[in-house]
Amino acid sequence: MGKVSSILLGTITGVATAAFLTSKKGKEVVTGVSDLVQEITENPQQVREQVVKSAKDFSEQANQGIANVKERVENGEITVQTIFESAVHTAQESYTNLKDKLQEQKLSSKDVAASVKKHSQELQKADGEIIEENEIVIDLTEDE
Repeated sequence: MGKVSSILLGTITGVATAAFLTSKKGKEVVTGVSDLVQEITENPQQVREQVVKSAKDFSEQANQGIANVKERVENGEITVQTIFESAVHTAQESYTNLKDKLQEQKLSSKDVAASVKKHSQELQKADGEIIEENEIVIDLTEDE
């Protein structure tokens, strides 16, 4: 059973990989990786310097943001109460906007859920992630 399972797993993995790599998204990934490898091969020092610079820039921005928030907390501009009130206000505003849009378009929550499900499936199919929506049952028991 071990060899059969390994062969079957390898086959399924190979088929899934081939399906992904032949999809539009897969081709984009392969092209992007090929371009990156070529750039690294041609200019390894330059790529390294760009990565280091980007990491330093990100670190500086994060530190500045943290210092800004810390200063505002120390000055009393930001408190737990203001954060909570802001979060509640944002949530209420988002809920009201969504509710208004649904009423304008005369949609129910069931309509929205169905639309989200449909669009999710379309996006997955466009990315080549879903080929068919059938259950696959594989019986790995050995015949005696």
